[in-house]
Amino acid sequence: MSASLFLREINADDLSDVSPAHLNSADNWQAQYRYLTSWGGLIQPKPTLRCADLLLKGCETAAWLGHLQRGEQHYFFFDSDSRIIKGLAALVLSQVEGKTAEAIASLDLHDLLHSGGLAKHLTPSRNNGIAALIVRVQDCAKV
Repeated sequence: MSASLFLREINADDLSDVSPAHLNSADNWQAQYRYLTSWGGLIQPKPTLRCADLLLKGCETAAWLGHLQRGEQHYFFFDSDSRIIKGLAALVLSQVEGKTAEAIASLDLHDLLHSGGLAKHLTPSRNNGIAALIVRVQDCAKV
């Protein structure tokens, strides 16, 4: 069975509560971390997503990203065992979910990590993992 067929069976996560503005207005790293772990809880386990085709390369912790295009809109499905990685993924995916390729291409997704000073608090492996996620999202939504 193909990965896209699996994806049709997976329900999308509701990431409407994820707000980069909240993250950027947090008083300190601990508050940002609480936001991220809270958002990580929004991403539900997706056992059918966990296949070799969808495994993200560059993440120290195993993480999987699926993509489905319906019309011009792009939809993404994510899973990992790490709540913080899921929170970081929720931050990125909340910005691209249901958008067109053109809209995704116009976004500076790397700025999500830098504008609030988040990147400096993440370990190199987490920064690499989120960079790999961003690259995969952009590749999936090539114009």
